[in-house]
Amino acid sequence: YEMSQHVTEGVKEMAFAAGSIGADLDSIEDAAAALDKSGGDAVDKNTKTDTAGTELVGDITDSMGRLIEKFVGIAGELKEEINVSTTAVHNSTWGGKSKDAADQIKTDLDGEIDRVLGEAQEALGTERDKWVAATEELTGAISEEFSGLTDQIQKSFGDLATAARQTAMNFDEADKTISV
Repeated sequence: YEMSQHVTEGVKEMAFAAGSIGADLDSIEDAAAALDKSGGDAVDKNTKTDTAGTELVGDITDSMGRLIEKFVGIAGELKEEINVSTTAVHNSTWGGKSKDAADQIKTDLDGEIDRVLGEAQEALGTERDKWVAATEELTGAISEEFSGLTDQIQKSFGDLATAARQTAMNFDEADKTISV
């Protein structure tokens, strides 16, 4: 009993000398707030992962759109070349069945250009859709995994923040019980 009383008196003297247990409750709360913020920041990173996936799909769609535009431009240039040739034929004194045959060739070539362009557009559209689907599947899977990780990080940081706040409350309560 005497030893226990001596130790208790020593603790009281130390507490009196220090004025408290010595815990800086504000700094503990600051640390807890920083832990909460870090957990929230982890979740924000997952949002950035989702955004990157969406941007990638947009880039694929835009790139395929530009490729289709190039093909349309090339087809237009070919048709213009054919029109120039046809105009030259019409401006000549040439006539008869040969001139009619040249007109038919122009019509046939225009039709062939339209057919090939249509097939190219359809093929590119199909490939674009495949790439977009594959990209969405991949980025969705990555996002899901990353979401699970960031949720766990947020929970862990939240648990640490709660523990830090509880420790601060315990120190505060202990300070209140120290009597001198």
